[in-house]
Amino acid sequence: RFVNCMASDSYIKPHKHESDNQWELVTWMSGEMLIVIFDDLGGILNKVKIGQRSNRIMEIQRNQYHSYVPLSDCAYLEIRNCRFVYGQPEVDRTFASWAPDEGSIEVNDFVAWLKRADIGKRYGQDG
Repeated sequence: RFVNCMASDSYIKPHKHESDNQWELVTWMSGEMLIVIFDDLGGILNKVKIGQRSNRIMEIQRNQYHSYVPLSDCAYLEIRNCRFVYGQPEVDRTFASWAPDEGSIEVNDFVAWLKRADIGKRYGQDG
């Protein structure tokens, strides 16, 4: 369990958790963000806005690529039934090969696309 605080320009590379019965429960605390769920090829399956005047809680299933896109400075409580090792994100997750790495020059374009893209679209192929 931990509180994740993100600045409006933060980026979390899409990833999934593959261990048996592994899930995440995300509960809104402040600000606004999108939770984006992807298929295995990077197509958007769902976008859920989390905030004061929208959804406030969401469970992310095992083997579901996902990312969090801040729409403002924001914070959320994350509860997981899996191991978390600070500074070693690869311990409990598999990062998407189709998404830019954190800190890369493509991040700004990718995040801007995530904010405007419709469900069913895939980055680089659907504008």
